[in-house]
Amino acid sequence: MKRRGFALALIVLSAACGSTSLSASQTAPALGHSPQRVTTPLPIVGPLRPIPNPPFPRSLSATAYDPLSGQTVMFGGLSNDGTLPDTWSWDGMSWTEHHSAIAPHSRFDGLLAFDPAVGGLVLIGGDPKAPTSPAIDADIRSTWVWQGSIWRRLNTAHTPIPANYYFGWHALMAYDAASRELILVGVSGGPHIATCSAETWTFDGTDWRMRKLSEALPATVRVLITDAGTGSVLAVVNPRRAIAQIGFVTPTCQPGSFDARALAATTTFMWTGNTWKQVSSGGPAASVAGDVGGSTLGSHAVLVSEDARIWLWTGTAWQLKASSTTPEGRSYAALAQDRNGRLLMFGGDIQVAPWYLGDTWLWDGQRWSLVPVSGPPASAAR
Repeated sequence: MKRRGFALALIVLSAACGSTSLSASQTAPALGHSPQRVTTPLPIVGPLRPIPNPPFPRSLSATAYDPLSGQTVMFGGLSNDGTLPDTWSWDGMSWTEHHSAIAPHSRFDGLLAFDPAVGGLVLIGGDPKAPTSPAIDADIRSTWVWQGSIWRRLNTAHTPIPANYYFGWHALMAYDAASRELILVGVSGGPHIATCSAETWTFDGTDWRMRKLSEALPATVRVLITDAGTGSVLAVVNPRRAIAQIGFVTPTCQPGSFDARALAATTTFMWTGNTWKQVSSGGPAASVAGDVGGSTLGSHAVLVSEDARIWLWTGTAWQLKASSTTPEGRSYAALAQDRNGRLLMFGGDIQVAPWYLGDTWLWDGQRWSLVPVSGPPASAAR
């Protein structure tokens, strides 16, 4: 079963959701209160309130914090029942499912990030894991916005999602406060292809623009995170050998070129507004199955590795944070800050049966706490 990126997926039949469109300049106004920013996680004291009906187990959901509503929003994901089309929000204590008359098509591996320019969470891309149609393709390649309780579809002149997005393409996205743009990094691939570099796209609230860079980001990028200290986007990249022509494998760059270079260790780059600048070498070991994810937490960027250990960015290097409790290791969980400044983690992929988890964890800066449940999970909405 496909988890992410380049593996082939089992075919699951699904239907396209209805949609309407509006231009980026016609988006609904932002909610009528100032963004909430919590710089210090609220400590967890005493037992946590049980969740009556948590979301269905999943991985690879699109998840982000909305400072206007104080909600951490989760859309879709991959489950044992296929892709999911549901929208959930976490208010700091419990999960709530939302039902919007207009909604994106079900998908996993979609991208979600808050953008002040549109006053909401921007969703784009993903994989429907199903036979596609022109309507589904247009839905996946479109830019969607979540504004508190409803989904809206934007009309943009361009999209970073390639027409053959379902074949060996994946991406990551984060908001760059320094340049006031969303940054999307996409990697294409396919059989017998060694992809050297990633594409970089930016979204200014109105349209997407592909950036032509003299020094592109290596294709082994594993996570994008907004660094709260500088507002800039960090790209954490796995080490790799130098790209070369080997047998039937053809590189997308010239062997021996800058784009084909080897990376000896985990490497961190920062987006400067015009290019990617290397700022650190070393840190979290290379991910194998895939990291839990990355997020902004307080005044830090954090990366949660596949063994559920937390790494904090100090501004110059990654620092491992000790914890008295550690959740079960996993990949591609929902991960984002919540309104209490804590790190929220839901679900993930454990690579063995039952494959997908449906547990909710909170990190308060000192330890992980499992949120108890008082009832069965919600059914997998189809």
